Amino acid sequence: MDYREGLLLLLSSMLVLRHCTAQPDPNAYQNCTYSRGNFTAKSTYQTNLNLLLSSLSSNAKTISGFCNTTSQNSNKVYGLFLCRGDVTPETCNTCIKAASSNITQRCPTAKEAIIWYEYCMLRYSNQPIFSIMEKEPSICLPNDNNVSKSVQSEFDKIWVDLFNGLVSQAASAAAVGRKYAANEANYTSFEKIYGLVQCTPDYLRMIATNA
Repeated sequence: MDYREGLLLLLSSMLVLRHCTAQPDPNAYQNCTYSRGNFTAKSTYQTNLNLLLSSLSSNAKTISGFCNTTSQNSNKVYGLFLCRGDVTPETCNTCIKAASSNITQRCPTAKEAIIWYEYCMLRYSNQPIFSIMEKEPSICLPNDNNVSKSVQSEFDKIWVDLFNGLVSQAASAAAVGRKYAANEANYTSFEKIYGLVQCTPDYLRMIATNA
């Protein structure tokens, strides 16, 4: 799998919506991976998870919009957050604080979980997750509007060209800090395709190391 395919797959890690609001969307989407196991109340894992989420929340104003950390005790917990590349540190901070609070409410005993908002995502796991390309967990929100058959082929070509360009832009050395790119393309005289890609900076470092 090359970096282009990896970056396109990582698009699933950010929930991208067309509208904008002043506050993070309260209708967050989560994936509770109970197959990785459950933890019990007042266990060491829960204590470590609470400390990890508190650490992530306290670092939510970072300019890069990204942070990863690991609990240092037994029953390790690995965690990270990523804010959308076009949001301010203040918006990122608000979003991550909401995510760090809500993820334990929505996945109360899961040893691995991820939560997506419009402006950010937050994930934790009992297994290493840094600099690792994974297809799951993911989320798909289909658009109810279908592309007409008469422009399907042209739509597909424009979509591929748009995202190939975005992947190259996000992965380039010029995109320091936030590995993010967004653009739009016309596929009819009055309709557009909007695209956004983003990768966690630790994944880009792994690509550079393995190049």
